[in-house]
Amino acid sequence: MDNAHGHRGLRQLSPDLAGPDRSLLGSALTPARQPALAQVRRAPVLAAVDLLDSAPRVLSAAAELAQSLRCELVVVHVVHDPAEHPGQYAASGPGLVAMPMEDVAHERLSALVDRHAHIHPEQRALREARLIVVDGLPAGRILELMERERPAHVVLGSHGRSGLSRLLSGSVSEAVTRQSAVPVTIVRARQDT
Repeated sequence: MDNAHGHRGLRQLSPDLAGPDRSLLGSALTPARQPALAQVRRAPVLAAVDLLDSAPRVLSAAAELAQSLRCELVVVHVVHDPAEHPGQYAASGPGLVAMPMEDVAHERLSALVDRHAHIHPEQRALREARLIVVDGLPAGRILELMERERPAHVVLGSHGRSGLSRLLSGSVSEAVTRQSAVPVTIVRARQDT
């Protein structure tokens, strides 16, 4: 089912189709079993974005990867109001009422994906991306979503912190990469010149 922005909402898979067993994909398929293959879920590409400067580059990399793998793109944002970006989820503009952070984050994520899909129409995976917004500590929640979604690949942004800043604030991309059982691509916030 599509939401107002055209992105697919959450959907549930039957447990027998969501498991890691891909034995149905063998070469000895009979015509009677082929229709069942249409129901087999391909592992998605999971893109975790922070709605800040690295998000457009993460979306581009993840959309290209999802298209090349011919799989679903799942775009995730973890609502976390850290000290370095206080008020990131505050509603702004005349006549706006206070909204829960998750609602503001979902609106901003949807707008970001829509805007990026409009700018880059060749990235078709963005038009059908499934959006997920959760709250909590980013690394832990991304790892939980990876367990639930079972992606083929994960794409994350990096702020490029180093030294004391990285030691104090930690690195979400480093924590996820260290604990991931699937390939992880780290996209820098901006290119070095």
